Amino acid sequence: MNKEFDKLVAEKVMGWTQIYTVGYPEPHTIAYKDEEGKTHSGFTPSVDLEDAWMALDKVCKDKNWRAIIDRNQTQTEVNFKNQMGADAQHYGIASTPMLAICLAVLETVGIVFEEEF
Repeated sequence: MNKEFDKLVAEKVMGWTQIYTVGYPEPHTIAYKDEEGKTHSGFTPSVDLEDAWMALDKVCKDKNWRAIIDRNQTQTEVNFKNQMGADAQHYGIASTPMLAICLAVLETVGIVFEEEF
């Protein structure tokens, strides 16, 4: 499931295009090209906080929103607010901050997962 999250975030949120995969029989590393032609290899926002933060930052900048992250001992919740403080109606709740961020940013592009993570 994490590979699916990573691919969806790269393509639908970041706007990148898959250019190749490395690994047999399953791809272990997927590389993407962004709008400027820069290659991104090993983008795994579902497990890498730096990659997840990159996607969250892109959504916030593109939509002029801010992210509210609330974490307790068992789960992390990510919500978006517009600049007036109103709820943007997109959120993610999961067992890790990375998965919660993935769910939230994917919801902003219309991809919603009903199951819990």
